[in-house]
Amino acid sequence: MFLKISEFKKVMKSALKTAGGLYVGNVNDQYLVYTGYLGVCVEKLYATNKFKAAIMELIGDMPEEDSCYKYYIEDKQLKAELRVDYLNPYEKWREAKDFACSVPLVLTNNYHELSVYQRHSDKDYLTAVREWTDGMLSPAELEVAGERMPGRPSVSPLGSILYFKSETMLYWVCCVQVEGKTRETVFDRMKDLDFFEDDWLSKDKKIDDSDEEETLPY
Repeated sequence: MFLKISEFKKVMKSALKTAGGLYVGNVNDQYLVYTGYLGVCVEKLYATNKFKAAIMELIGDMPEEDSCYKYYIEDKQLKAELRVDYLNPYEKWREAKDFACSVPLVLTNNYHELSVYQRHSDKDYLTAVREWTDGMLSPAELEVAGERMPGRPSVSPLGSILYFKSETMLYWVCCVQVEGKTRETVFDRMKDLDFFEDDWLSKDKKIDDSDEEETLPY
C-alpha cells in the first residue's frame, strides 16, 4: 500500500467527529474506507496489518463480509449505522478518462497548503489539499513485492476528483477550488505552460522567445 497510514489515520479520526462520518466496508473482497473528501479501496489480500490495525483502533472490529457501516461520534459515544448506499469507487474511476500531472508549485489558502495539477485535456489547473496528496503518498509504505507507486492521477469528468491507482488499490481525493483572484493572478499567467512537456514551455512560447533574441540590437 502506498498510503502513509499515520496520516490516513488522522483523517479517519477527524471524520468521526463530523456529520459526514467515516465509512468502512468489507465488500467485493475489498476493504472500502472513505470520508466526504477522500477514500481508499484495497483488495483484502493486499491490505497490510498496519492499515487494518489503524482502522480497528478507531472503530473496533472490521465489518463483517459484504457489509458497510457509517461510523461517527455522538454524545462522546461511537455510533455505527449499516449502509447499503455506499460508494463504488472503481465504477467512478472507470468514468475518469482524463488525467493530470503534478505541477512544481504549492499554494496556500486560509487553512491548507494546496498541491497543483495540470489537466491534460485542456491544460487547466486543479488544486487539492497537499497533506491529502503529496503528504499521503509514500513509497516507504510499499510492502508487497512488485507493487509500485501510482502514476499520473486520473481526473473525474467534472474535474472534481483525482484518482491514484496501483495494482492493488485505489485512492481518491476531492479537489478544492481556489478563489478567483488567485486563479486570475497565478493560473492565467501560467496558461502558456505545458507541464506535460519536459521543458514546461509550449512551442508558441519557445518560438516567441527565439524571435525576440534575433531582434536584439547586440
